[in-house]
Amino acid sequence: MLDLDHFKDINDKHGRPTGDMALRAVARCISSTVRTSDIVGRFGGEEFAVFLPEIQPDVLDMVAEKVRRCIESLHPGGMHVTASIGLAEGVIAGSPLAGLRALIDKADARLYRAKELGRNRVVGDVG
Repeated sequence: MLDLDHFKDINDKHGRPTGDMALRAVARCISSTVRTSDIVGRFGGEEFAVFLPEIQPDVLDMVAEKVRRCIESLHPGGMHVTASIGLAEGVIAGSPLAGLRALIDKADARLYRAKELGRNRVVGDVG
């Protein structure tokens, strides 16, 4: 799970069209960083979910950091954009919907931990 830091400030200071431009730039950045087999989607507002099937945990950390750095390098409309990222890994067993919900909840909790720790960072299993 990934959430843009202080996105409300972007919309308030620069207007929604600029905020929309930032969201599109972030979506392109994420998509260009992950594999074509991975799933990237806007989860709501300024939050994105990225599903990376069949990835090793050590690679997951590297990919997340690469995504974070890519977003940090963006300057849509002259704005500086950063993101907080929460990671969760596991196997979806039993009920697919319940398993997916559990992974999302775990990643979301880590995303909020990243924000508590100062934003613009990745928090995973150890974080």
